[in-house]
Amino acid sequence: MGIDTIPKWEWKLLHPNIPDPGDSAPGPRELPGGLVSYQEKIFAIGGGTAKHGTPEHSGDLTKMGALNDLWRFDPQKTTWTKLEKDDGKSGPMFNDVKPCGRMLPALVSIDDKLYLFGGGNGGDAVYTLTLRQDGSARWERPRARGRAPGARFSHSAAASG
Repeated sequence: MGIDTIPKWEWKLLHPNIPDPGDSAPGPRELPGGLVSYQEKIFAIGGGTAKHGTPEHSGDLTKMGALNDLWRFDPQKTTWTKLEKDDGKSGPMFNDVKPCGRMLPALVSIDDKLYLFGGGNGGDAVYTLTLRQDGSARWERPRARGRAPGARFSHSAAASG
């Protein structure tokens, strides 16, 4: 393949960065959440933002709060859809199925399911594994065997197939 046959890639702004887009798009995040491509859409969950005051300097995590909102982006229509709003829960509760707020989690898609594992909630690493099935508006905890990995954040995951 010669240099002349390599496709030319260009960046195009699909959605402007606005401080508070309301329900039209996810707001800015100081720390990323989970992001995955699934069925020609992009799903985004959580992330970290200044929920507890204005940061005093770049990298000030003392004012950070974790989010658990879920969004879907349609590249064909260039539109965002809010699937779930942030409910303010920052830590996992034993009976809660919806993921708590988290920053830097791992999110993958396998078959017709989104799997979310780990992340940080602003003070601790989270160990829960939850999944959401396509077409369902609910999260569930999958039955798993064996020893589960410990809590972690700022890790990665990949799925193929």
